[in-house]
Amino acid sequence: MSELTPRQRFVLDWLGSNPQSRSRWMRDGKNAFGHPKDWDSIEISGKQGSIIVEASDWTALHDFVEIADPESDKMFIPRVAISSGYSHEKGE
Repeated sequence: MSELTPRQRFVLDWLGSNPQSRSRWMRDGKNAFGHPKDWDSIEISGKQGSIIVEASDWTALHDFVEIADPESDKMFIPRVAISSGYSHEKGE
């Protein structure tokens, strides 16, 4: 498993702890348009707040995040549990 940065661990913790109802890709802080290679961040938001994740971090987290069950209050959930700065597979 790849080593995660502190910011990436924070994003995973946020995804696991906060309801989410909307996401949007952005470019220079505004709604994204044009080719996806020009998009620089994704904003994920819900009733308790929002988080902006740089595209490079979102790409790095691809293997650590999955789409949540449509019946839940989340859009994305971590595939791993974050504890003391280390990554552990669920169930271990």
